[in-house]
Amino acid sequence: MSYLERLKSCSNLKEFAEYLGYKPSNLSYLLYVLNDDLKYRTFEISKKSKEARVIKAPEKSLKGLQRRLASRLENCQKEIESNLGIVNPVSHGFRKGHSIATNANIHKRKRYVFNLDIKDFFGTLDFGRVRGFFIKNYNYELAPEVATIIAQISCFDNSLPQGSPCSPIISNLIGNILDVKLLKLAKKNGCHYSRYADDLTFSTNQKVFPADIAIQDPIKGDWDCGAEIYKIMKLVRFQINDSKTRMLYRNSRQLVTGLVVNRKVNIAADYWRDTRAMLWNLFNTGSFFIKDNSEEVAEGTLSQLNGRLDFIYQIDAYNTNKSKGENVKTAKKEAYKKFLFFKSFYVNEMPTIVCEGKTDPIYLKCALESLADSHRELIDKDGKLNIGLFNYSKVAADVLELSGGNAPISKFLDQYQKMFSLFRVNSSQNPTIIILDNDGAGLRTLNHAKRGATSEVKMDGFDEPIQCLPENIYVFRIPRIIDKDLEIEDYFKEEAFQIKLNEKSFKRKGVIDKKKEFGKFLFAEKIVKNNKKNIDFSQFSLIFNVIQQIISHSKASAPTD
Repeated sequence: MSYLERLKSCSNLKEFAEYLGYKPSNLSYLLYVLNDDLKYRTFEISKKSKEARVIKAPEKSLKGLQRRLASRLENCQKEIESNLGIVNPVSHGFRKGHSIATNANIHKRKRYVFNLDIKDFFGTLDFGRVRGFFIKNYNYELAPEVATIIAQISCFDNSLPQGSPCSPIISNLIGNILDVKLLKLAKKNGCHYSRYADDLTFSTNQKVFPADIAIQDPIKGDWDCGAEIYKIMKLVRFQINDSKTRMLYRNSRQLVTGLVVNRKVNIAADYWRDTRAMLWNLFNTGSFFIKDNSEEVAEGTLSQLNGRLDFIYQIDAYNTNKSKGENVKTAKKEAYKKFLFFKSFYVNEMPTIVCEGKTDPIYLKCALESLADSHRELIDKDGKLNIGLFNYSKVAADVLELSGGNAPISKFLDQYQKMFSLFRVNSSQNPTIIILDNDGAGLRTLNHAKRGATSEVKMDGFDEPIQCLPENIYVFRIPRIIDKDLEIEDYFKEEAFQIKLNEKSFKRKGVIDKKKEFGKFLFAEKIVKNNKKNIDFSQFSLIFNVIQQIISHSKASAPTD
């Protein structure tokens, strides 16, 4: 039975709880027992318009429930779109494979681009609208009790809160009613239409823009929505934010969801120019200045610059991947690479640990939390780590070319000193520590490191010397506990491997039968994380002892002013 069929078959709380994979008592507790004052944390973030966006972040257990609901509804919507033959939906927000770039791409190289904005989009989607949608919509037609529970899970203070994992999918489901009507109007008038959350865009190459969609004041020259737009918005109970309505012409800069679309989807030239200037100042002086959302100039943070560069990178990758394929070097990508290296390894606020694989940092973090009392140099009493565990993200793989495994680490070692030479400010002097498995592949990487090492250091209780490379980088293989090839998983006791996940068994190597088995990632995420209080991590102390000695050696070797 499909996700949608199972959902439509639910008639009460017990059945719906089972559909979500919850015990009815747990679902009832979150809905009816947990105090409303404890369900959300409310805070504000500033916007460019100088207004404040109110974020209502759900507490951990409620957030987990909302994520589960969102996942189920996303699967249902995929089934509906597949059944209807919908390949390219006009809604691009909060959808896998869609972005502000795919949204903007629809409107490139047009004579006219007309942008408008829905006023208080999430706020107008109240409890009654959410509940009514799931009862009345012909694709769902759920039992009233189930529709009520969905609204109770997803709404707070009588609306969909910004910050809830299920607000995006539910807003898209209800927004689809608007999309159908506006798309029909757009096609009738020879226009293209798309929506990204609350941003609506129409575009056309016609000589005269259709009056049904937008009209111009003959005296002031201002543009307003046409009568048909207002009629549709009233019908579906949305309002236009008139202050954000604008018409953009071919001979001016045309923006759609913040991207220039005159010739191709791109960031604004001045945005990239300003970002490059910030990077130059950061690398050469150690600081830079940036305009905040109120247009005031203030000293910028690494987090702000990271956000700008990630935005630039995403759009650059969208364009290069479309035209040239993946793994293409561009000036924007190289600039991001320098920044990430600077942030992660040059001015790192604490020693940085780089492991071979994506799951290794999860093991080390859980082990360190379990063994905290024995390794206070690495973790404080509040559970805050005093070491940084490098995260193998998609961006790290593409930009830094660190994707996990021995070959990328060897390449990383080759470029490490060269990257350090690009910066003119003082480094943090915190070491980068690379941890390898004690096997043949790890030995090859260790031997590669030896060729560039300036010295070898013997650590107490550890037979194999640590390789010390220029610019405070250390490389070692995990200490042996068995007389054969050793991977970090071997530090777990056998009991950990016997823990089942939905009746499936852990398989370390080889092809995984997904019906019966799960691999290392799920072992780390679901078994180790969820059972860290009961798992025996004692053998991981061997690794932490080496790390502590390396940090001490690094401090003792650091140049003094």
